[in-house]
Amino acid sequence: MEQHKKQIALEEQLLLWEEEIQSKGYIDDEAGLIMAIKVLTI
Repeated sequence: MEQHKKQIALEEQLLLWEEEIQSKGYIDDEAGLIMAIKVLTI
C-alpha cells in the first residue's frame, strides 16, 4: 500500500515537472528529478 502511494505521488510529480518544462523551459528542482530517475531505474 505504501509503495502505491509513492507511485501515485511520483506520477503527480512527473506531471508537474512536465508542466514546468513546458512553461519555463527548465525544472527548478533538479535534485528531485535526478532522485526520481534513480528510483525509476532501480
